[in-house]
Amino acid sequence: MKIIIPENLNEITVEQYIKYQRVLKIPNIGNDALIIGTVACFCNLTTDEVLQIDSKEVKEIANKIIDVLQQNPRDITHFGKFSRIPNFDNITSGEYIDLDTFAGDLEKAHKFMAVFYRPKTKQILSDYQIEKYKGADLYEAEMLKAPLEAYLSAMVFFCNLSKELLKATKVYLQQKRTQEVEQLELHLEKNGIGIHQFTQLLEEAILIYEKLLKPTYTNF
Repeated sequence: MKIIIPENLNEITVEQYIKYQRVLKIPNIGNDALIIGTVACFCNLTTDEVLQIDSKEVKEIANKIIDVLQQNPRDITHFGKFSRIPNFDNITSGEYIDLDTFAGDLEKAHKFMAVFYRPKTKQILSDYQIEKYKGADLYEAEMLKAPLEAYLSAMVFFCNLSKELLKATKVYLQQKRTQEVEQLELHLEKNGIGIHQFTQLLEEAILIYEKLLKPTYTNF
């Protein structure tokens, strides 16, 4: 039996990684079963085929795979015919909503990839354009075969982007809250409302803004 062991993240597919995550989620899975499942997922073998391999060799293969999974992904802008969204300042609301939705669900990693990477249509020096977004279902099947390194790179990029957006939003809302509190103080002073009512109103406003400031994505 020929066993092909991935040596880097680029040799692991998104589909294999999804299957591996399903193995990890099996309730009360034992260590031996986890090792067998790991080797089966990343070496494209059935459970029966893995059981035919010497147990010591199976453990060695599993350890090599775990070492690969712990590698840091490179920044992947292009792979195959696909290229990353060139300018995230200009993405549509539909693109961002889908990215934010799929980023929180590993079962939809291929859908996330189908939004994040699309075929390149034009390139002049380092500048390029990609196809307009027409929905994740257009390339999701192809993205199952995409390299895991590209997916992890995309997730790192998008999470960093989301954090920066959250910081910017927080600053904006805090500034807006300060302005509204000042306006509220003037209004209360003018209309003679007591300090107790003012404190209650202020606390309610803070609670509302704190809810708005909570992140809407789940890190991967």
